[in-house]
Amino acid sequence: MLKETVKRLQQEIAAALKEKNKPEEKLVRLEEIEKECKASLPEGEPARVRLEMVLCEMAGNLYVTMKNPAEAEKRYRAMLQKGSSLYQEDKKTYDLLFAQANLRMGVFYKGLIKIQTVDARPRKLNETQKKVYDISDKFFRSAVGICLDRIKAGQLHAVELQGKCMENLMVLKGALGEYPEAVKIGEQLIKLGKSIFQATDDGPHALELAQWMSILATIYLFQKEYVKAMEMLEDCIYVLRDKEDTAPLPFTLRLASSYINLGNARYLIPQEASGAQEAYEKGIQLYEKVDQQYPGRYEKELKQACFIVGNYYQKQGEKEKADRYLERGKN
Repeated sequence: MLKETVKRLQQEIAAALKEKNKPEEKLVRLEEIEKECKASLPEGEPARVRLEMVLCEMAGNLYVTMKNPAEAEKRYRAMLQKGSSLYQEDKKTYDLLFAQANLRMGVFYKGLIKIQTVDARPRKLNETQKKVYDISDKFFRSAVGICLDRIKAGQLHAVELQGKCMENLMVLKGALGEYPEAVKIGEQLIKLGKSIFQATDDGPHALELAQWMSILATIYLFQKEYVKAMEMLEDCIYVLRDKEDTAPLPFTLRLASSYINLGNARYLIPQEASGAQEAYEKGIQLYEKVDQQYPGRYEKELKQACFIVGNYYQKQGEKEKADRYLERGKN
């Protein structure tokens, strides 16, 4: 009976989130399901607490969408508190669940200071933002620490969670220009990512590993470690090519951006500069392929690539090619 009730409530949550309603309407439905949950399952029952955690997280996500971080934080904090209560009762059973709640908190606070990518200009944080940054950092590290025994034992879900935490930490450090620390984390992350990929040998993990490689390569470029950036991007392309058939669109987009970045790296290495054009052209061809299949959907990415390649040809003194690409790259 308990399992049937839990399954029914899980299905109701999934159905509520799939409905094409406004966030406010979805919140109302989630509140109704929460009442059902409390009426149908005994207080303190772990299955009920886990469902309540899911409801808190989903509500938090909806408040983020509605640009209401204060309410989102309340829901995420409630999720964390419920996860903590389970963890305190049985650490071995609920360590991964509580770790995931900590990861969710870290991602939320990272989003508050709008750190999503590593940019050429390091971010400068004010005092309030710095406090939020420290909180985010703490939650990511806490998530790893909570399930460390599972990580050491090589349990896949725990290792995957470790990877997500390390990716976020690498981006946090890189975005603020803390490149040595970002590189240290990134290099450890790539080793971890390769071990996960070798164990699973599937497309999603290949794409994830390639994303991590791409981020680390970008940080290498900002550190002016051009050879390391080039080698990392070449490895990235190899990983993507190996599993390209599993999901053509995301792999093609990642390959296209990797080739453009590879061109940037090669151009900055005198002995490799002659290979920059080949990488750039491959990147453009892949973006064009996607643009033909999905007209207009990835026009922004294609234009950005054309602008980069146009500047390259301009520096090479090839005015005709430069003008053609720069024209295509105009907003």
